[in-house]
Amino acid sequence: MVEEDIRRILTPIRFPIKYQNKRTLEKAMELSKEHEAELVILHVNLFQNGDTITEAELMREIRDKVGNFEASLVIKEGFLVEESILEEIVRVDPDLVVVGRKEKSVWNKITRKFMGTKRVDHFLKENCECEVISVH
Repeated sequence: MVEEDIRRILTPIRFPIKYQNKRTLEKAMELSKEHEAELVILHVNLFQNGDTITEAELMREIRDKVGNFEASLVIKEGFLVEESILEEIVRVDPDLVVVGRKEKSVWNKITRKFMGTKRVDHFLKENCECEVISVH
């Protein structure tokens, strides 16, 4: 259940945008329109992957997948997706985070043999003060 008083929504996405990210992005856009909320789209360039996605590339990719949109784009660089998302949550103070349910972090892919797997949505739900919804 999504709160009624939503002013700002954050949604992290991967590049390139595939099926799950497209659904997540569409849900975030839908909720943004429904609540007349500011939408912040976050992409994390992972150092270990050599990611160098620019804002222009991300904007083109989003338009290609979902059409015109109204949102702020943020590109961060880091090693861990979860850490970068949490930093952005602190910075923008969203009322809602919309994340894909099937997303697994790079760290958890590395450590799954030792610690089991944990999806990014579970991590965020356990570590955020704002509401987090998962898109299936």
